[in-house]
Amino acid sequence: ARPMTRGGELFDWARHWLPSRRVRVLDTVFVDGSGTPASWLYTSSKTGEVCEKSEVSWGKIGRRFLKFARDRSFAATLLLADGGRSTVSASHVEAIAKASAEDRATMLRGVAGLQVW
Repeated sequence: ARPMTRGGELFDWARHWLPSRRVRVLDTVFVDGSGTPASWLYTSSKTGEVCEKSEVSWGKIGRRFLKFARDRSFAATLLLADGGRSTVSASHVEAIAKASAEDRATMLRGVAGLQVW
């Protein structure tokens, strides 16, 4: 893990504002238009800084998000590109993590990111 120093065009404000703050950020994964993870932000429990994971894979995302799911009915919030939000179940997160790249792109059409529940 490293302090957040890079990022895509999505939520560019986060790249500039968050690293200088000591705030608690829920694990948040931003995805590109094809459903590929672009960046993964979280708050370091050691330093309190907002950081970006250096290695992002759907397997790691699925395991981390399911670890924090308090209820199988609610595991993540989808952050929609139009500003909306939608909660999804643990089984939905598992399906996204295990899907082929083509199927995942379809499943995440219109989604800008996922946030741990």
